[in-house]
Amino acid sequence: MTLSDCERGYPRLPPGCQTPGNPPPRANTPEKQGETYYGLVSAVFEASAEGLMVWDPEGRIELVNEAFIRISGYGRDEVTGRDIRILDAGCLRPGYFQEVIGMVQQGDHWRGDIVAQRKSGDTFIARMALSGIFDDQGRLSHFVANISDITEEKKQQEVTQHWADHDSVTGLPNRRLFFDRLTQALVDRSSKPESGNQLALFFVDLDDFKKINDYFGHQTGDEVLEVIAERLRNSLREGDTVARFGGDEFTILLKHLPNMHTAQEIAEKLLDVIQKPLVLGESFSGIGVGASIGMAMAPDHGEDAETLLVRADWAMYRSKRSGKSGCSFWEPTTASSA
Repeated sequence: MTLSDCERGYPRLPPGCQTPGNPPPRANTPEKQGETYYGLVSAVFEASAEGLMVWDPEGRIELVNEAFIRISGYGRDEVTGRDIRILDAGCLRPGYFQEVIGMVQQGDHWRGDIVAQRKSGDTFIARMALSGIFDDQGRLSHFVANISDITEEKKQQEVTQHWADHDSVTGLPNRRLFFDRLTQALVDRSSKPESGNQLALFFVDLDDFKKINDYFGHQTGDEVLEVIAERLRNSLREGDTVARFGGDEFTILLKHLPNMHTAQEIAEKLLDVIQKPLVLGESFSGIGVGASIGMAMAPDHGEDAETLLVRADWAMYRSKRSGKSGCSFWEPTTASSA
C-alpha cells in the first residue's frame, strides 16, 4: 500500500489535501472581494464625522449616515424618500439651488455655507460639499453631499472679527473701522455730489483727561471713557459713526448734512452732552469733563479720508489753544501747512 502525500506529512500540502491543523484556505473570489469592499464602504459611510446624504436625480433622499441624523435631528426613516430641500431654511435666493445642481450635473463640485434648518425648526450654518456620482456610461446616477455644522465656528469668527474692529474699553469702532467707513462715505458722497449732501468729520479730544487717570486711576479713566462713548452714541443719528480713535480721542462721522451751520449746531450739542456731570461712585461724583472739537467738511475742506482727518485734528488743537471746551472748523487761511 502506497502512502498518500497527506499521510507522508509533506510540509507543503498539495491541492485538495488537508489535515485537522491546516484547514483549507477560503477562496478569495471576486464575489468575496466585492462583499469586503462594499462592507468597508458602508462602514466608512457610517463612521464619517460629517453628515452624508445621497439622493437620486429626482431629488429623493436614498441614504443618510449617523452624523447626518445627529446634525439634522431627523431619523433615518423620516428622511428616506423625502425631498432634499427638507433642510432648506428658506434663506437661499430663488434659483440658487438649481444653479448649484446644474454645476454638479456638468461634473463640477460645489462648496459653500448655507443657512439650514433642523427638524426642531432651529437654524444652523451648514458647510456643504456637493458632488455627483456617474455610472459607466457617464450618466448622473446620484448626488452626494457632505454636511458639517459650523455654527459655533462662525460665531467665534464673528466675535474675533468684532473685536478686531472695535475698541475693547468702549465697544466703539476703532481707528481702522472708522477709516474704512469714512473712506466709503466719501465714495458714496462723490457719486451723489448734489447740494445738501455734505459730510462732516469731528475730532473730539477730552480736556485734561490725563489728570483723571493720574488722580483717580486708570480704571476710573476707563469708566469715564465708557460713559462719554455711550453719551456720544446716543446723541447721533442712525447711520452716523462715533469711534474711539485712541487714548482720550474720539472721531465722529456725520453724513448727509446740508451745510456747515448744521455741523456747528451738532458739535455744540455734543459738547453739552459730554460736559454733563459724571457719577461713577463716591470718589467721582458730580465731576464734569470738558472736550475740544475740531471739524472738517467734505468737499469744502477735503475729499479724501487722510486729508479730512489731518485737518479736523488741526482744528481740534485750534480749539484747545482758544481756551478748550469749544469747537472750531479747519480754516485754510491760517492753516496753510495742514
